[in-house]
Amino acid sequence: MGWRLGQHVAGLAGGIVGGVLGLVVGEWLGRIPTFLAHRQFSKELSQATVAELEQRLVEQCFISHLILAELRRRGVDLAPYESLLLEWVHSDSPMHQQFGRASLQLFFPQRTATLK
Repeated sequence: MGWRLGQHVAGLAGGIVGGVLGLVVGEWLGRIPTFLAHRQFSKELSQATVAELEQRLVEQCFISHLILAELRRRGVDLAPYESLLLEWVHSDSPMHQQFGRASLQLFFPQRTATLK
């Protein structure tokens, strides 16, 4: 749209400028849904109780790093969750293995060094 508008108004040079501006504006507008979703998700996590976060941790391993970060932000001791993450690492599920290892690396880096 920027190319066509710029070309219509100012010819070839206007088309080039309009195209570049169109890319910049499109990139910016394209980030709005991600920003809004992130904000809503952060709000959900911050409003959840510790029990709700623990339940989500068990059910949604793919966001374990975000849940553990929220728990740590609240001052909750994360040591009890280490065993769950180790269980995931040794699970038959590749998804549990991947997210368990990633969360261990973030929150228990000393433990990760001892893993195979």
